[in-house]
Amino acid sequence: SVMFDLEQFPKFPKVEPKQEDYEILNQIKTTIKNSDDNDRPSQLKKKMAQVIKSNDEEMLSIIEILGVIGILHDDEHFGYADKYVTFPERKHRPIKNDDVEYPARWWQGKFGVDEEKWNYWFENK
Repeated sequence: SVMFDLEQFPKFPKVEPKQEDYEILNQIKTTIKNSDDNDRPSQLKKKMAQVIKSNDEEMLSIIEILGVIGILHDDEHFGYADKYVTFPERKHRPIKNDDVEYPARWWQGKFGVDEEKWNYWFENK
């Protein structure tokens, strides 16, 4: 789960990012921004696999974390950076096998990157 992933960060020693890490982060952003309008997280996962060498579950975790911190969403279902959305308030897409957590499940390529949240988390550090 996303919460488990986020809880693990404080348990590891602080690591200073290298130039290569920033390049990968920028490639992730470019990949998201260059997504086709109708792309969903499953297509984004495949495109990001060309940037990050990782397995399917780890790629899904990255996408879900980007949703939780407010970077991937649509115009109605936002991340938790501004407001926590309780479980009963979270809307599910009306499809079978929706295995992507809220709010990333609602993202489509046409929504791109939430620049304000991207800047908050990655640019102003």
